[in-house]
Amino acid sequence: MSGPPTERNALLRMIKPALALGGAALGAVLVWLSFRDTDYAAVSQAFGNADLVKLALASLVYFGAIFVRIVRWQVLLKELGSVSFRKVARALIVGFAMNFALPGRLGEIFRADVVKEVTSVSRASALGAIMIERALDGLMLLALLAGSLMVLYLGNSGASGISLVFMLTAGVIFFGATVAILVLRRVNLTGLGFVSALFERFRAGLRALSRRNIGVFAGASVLVAMLEMLAIGLALSALGLEAGLVSSALVLSVASLSTLLPTAPAYLGSYQFAFVLAFSALNWPSAPAVAAAFLVQLAFFVPIMIVGFGFAVQTYSRQLFGVRSSHQDRA
Repeated sequence: MSGPPTERNALLRMIKPALALGGAALGAVLVWLSFRDTDYAAVSQAFGNADLVKLALASLVYFGAIFVRIVRWQVLLKELGSVSFRKVARALIVGFAMNFALPGRLGEIFRADVVKEVTSVSRASALGAIMIERALDGLMLLALLAGSLMVLYLGNSGASGISLVFMLTAGVIFFGATVAILVLRRVNLTGLGFVSALFERFRAGLRALSRRNIGVFAGASVLVAMLEMLAIGLALSALGLEAGLVSSALVLSVASLSTLLPTAPAYLGSYQFAFVLAFSALNWPSAPAVAAAFLVQLAFFVPIMIVGFGFAVQTYSRQLFGVRSSHQDRA
């Protein structure tokens, strides 16, 4: 990384509080928007009536989706170096935990850094592979969102205009990301010293998806989406809602796309607002929407955060005690 360490550290000290404060402020605004027309007593009643068995089953299905995500990412990383399932799992879970805990999707940086710490893959190459993974996830979510809104529109269920705007905005973002990936895979930067070397590592990550592994990767992506839809459906069912394929797809896609917003830890605020938005398109009341968002955060995200923090301490303990990793010099 270029630049004196003291300048980099000073910049990081300025950026991190700004992201945290901005995320907390945005989260607070979205929480207010979610609660402004919500009956607090109804939210409390929904919590009290939740079926804990179904919620526990939903958690297990979600953890199954995490398992498939680990396998899928290992498929990409194997194109870049020698990686074991255990090490890939550690990196992915740390990244997810930090995404839940920090604003601005900073967990992706942690995920790439853990890969660098425990494998032979560089941080830049890992970031390229993450970009591929996230772009395909986004396109999958957009397909679910478009399909569910189309069914609701054809069924005259009143899919709101704001839902359509949300879909179009997300579509532009992910279409732009896909085009960027295709362009970057072909761009060559030469004569720029360290920057050229760093870009080549990043481009290697973008090229990890190839004809050899695209079938397995795409199949795993479909399985992830199916498992996460099932997990959301079970969580909604735990609140007594009749969650079918369309409703589960809509809630999953809107809620997942909302995590692109840099809000408070565990997506507090953005997740509640996304559930209320999706429920309004389904003509469901807002109280169970807020309750469902909180239940998903508690049942799905908190366990990942706990495990991920443990893995992070294990990974970075060498640095805390002044021991350098054998992979630490790779960007």
